[in-house]
Amino acid sequence: MTDFQIICTIGPASRKLSVIEEMIKRGMTMARMSFAHGSHSAHMQTISLVRKVCKSKDISVPILQDLQGQKLRIGNFNTVKLSQGD
Repeated sequence: MTDFQIICTIGPASRKLSVIEEMIKRGMTMARMSFAHGSHSAHMQTISLVRKVCKSKDISVPILQDLQGQKLRIGNFNTVKLSQGD
């Protein structure tokens, strides 16, 4: 185990077996997935690809699931006209 971690976000541009293999080869020690974006099936594909590479290389790369924080929804409102000093 190294003294530092290299955490790489896996998204649409890097969700390919060859790219994940290269990321691990170049030092990725943890795969991060952002749950603020993407579908359940896309996240399952990412997990499967990381696990497949790890199995083929007999290594372990943890997967960090970054959960979306709260969003404030204010809803719709009518146009408001402001004048100087308002």
